[in-house]
Amino acid sequence: MTDARRLTLTILLGLAALAAMPVDAARAQTRSADAENRRVRVHNQTGWTLTALQAADPRTGVFGPDLLARTPLEAGQSRPLLIDDGAGTCVFTLRASFANGQSRERPGVNVCRIADWYLTR
Repeated sequence: MTDARRLTLTILLGLAALAAMPVDAARAQTRSADAENRRVRVHNQTGWTLTALQAADPRTGVFGPDLLARTPLEAGQSRPLLIDDGAGTCVFTLRASFANGQSRERPGVNVCRIADWYLTR
């Protein structure tokens, strides 16, 4: 195999690996134009694996995509997430779904005013 072919193959394999990686929902979101900080560290203290976290503007009730980007949050773990719908909303209803089929909804969470959100049973 020539050096040029080896280099081309290496580049293509690298691009394929990047394409297979999950997209970080926080980076893929549209950011609001205001200066509010909507980054919240989510703490899973339920004893269950958190498999999805969604946010809905209470005015519409429509839940957005999974903020965990299909990367579960195990019991006892925490992760910073950007909870931003791009429309300047600060207050959301948050829905947490767990591997055991349980789910929890919490209305009225002001992500512009909190730095941490604790999920408990």
